[in-house]
Amino acid sequence: MRNKFIWLLTATLVLSATACSSDKKETNDTAKTEVATTAAPTEVPKTKVTTQNGEVSLGDYKNLKDEKDIDTVTDEEIQDEINVLIQDYVKQKEVKRKSREGDIVELNLIGTADDELIFDYEEEVAQVLIGNQELGEKFDQKLTGVSAGDKLNFSIKYREDFEDEDLAGLTVKYSITIKKILEEVAPELTDAFVKKNLDYDSYNDMKTAIKEELENDHATQSEENLRESLLTQVVSNSKVEKYSDELYKDCKQSLEDMYNGMAEFSGQTLEEYYKINHLTEAQRKDDLLDVVYRSIVVEAIAAQEGLVVTDSEYKEAVKTYATEEGYDSQKDFLEHYSEKDIKSWILEDKVLDFLEKNATITEKEVTADSEE
Repeated sequence: MRNKFIWLLTATLVLSATACSSDKKETNDTAKTEVATTAAPTEVPKTKVTTQNGEVSLGDYKNLKDEKDIDTVTDEEIQDEINVLIQDYVKQKEVKRKSREGDIVELNLIGTADDELIFDYEEEVAQVLIGNQELGEKFDQKLTGVSAGDKLNFSIKYREDFEDEDLAGLTVKYSITIKKILEEVAPELTDAFVKKNLDYDSYNDMKTAIKEELENDHATQSEENLRESLLTQVVSNSKVEKYSDELYKDCKQSLEDMYNGMAEFSGQTLEEYYKINHLTEAQRKDDLLDVVYRSIVVEAIAAQEGLVVTDSEYKEAVKTYATEEGYDSQKDFLEHYSEKDIKSWILEDKVLDFLEKNATITEKEVTADSEE
């Protein structure tokens, strides 16, 4: 089951947001009129549906077609997970050769821009992992093929959108002395080591368990992607005629809470988060309307199909959500989320179940490499 309580943003901010709910019963006096972005007209006529939060000309939702990815777990993915598990047991060993990707270079470093000191490791030793690109790809290239005792002087002009905002747009002059070349030495993954340190009975048991976990993760993500794609199709083929002020305000608040939460999680100010994720005011407004339209379409499908949330379903969902999210009790969980929010999540899942059940799904085998 997807996490209901954290809205994740991708680079293009595709929202898999929960439906916003509203207590507003009357929409005629305060309703706004908006035209949703629509796809090319389909042969199936639209159905006009009025909900408590608006009015929508609902596109076809019973004859959808889509693809579902069936992910094959690769040996590289498994090894990546193993590398994470053993990271605490990896040792650094000095080598007497030229540096290469994957090595750690110990160095003294001075960096200046416009005669202002940016980096000062003249007395203190810094470490740089070649390939990590912490200071950019060009910097890593300069450190490749060097030996202890080498002295380097070079400049790098960083692009305006460089990941490190402190370096973005600057031309930095570097003066470097190479102190040591270190390579990482991983432990030998014998059955005895794995059992003692990694809580698996053997190396093969570890690989099998990791593969099964990755397969489950892939299957869950693939299912979520499919369901989101189906709902997106319906929203794209529908036209929202009206939405209430109350729904708009509720969704705006939910979206702002999400932005603040993600900024805090990332250790950024809200403005920094907006800038890094290219969330202009216009983009945020578009995203808000996407959430509003989504909410009305979900409500409309539920109304058309007679989908409702029963008391028993609500109680069971509270129990499940509280456990999955790690709350000490259902009471603690309910202090953070309201009944109407929880019921809107349940209703959306019912709608997604309906869409998937009535859609024609074609399975497509993929791997992590092919997805990239």
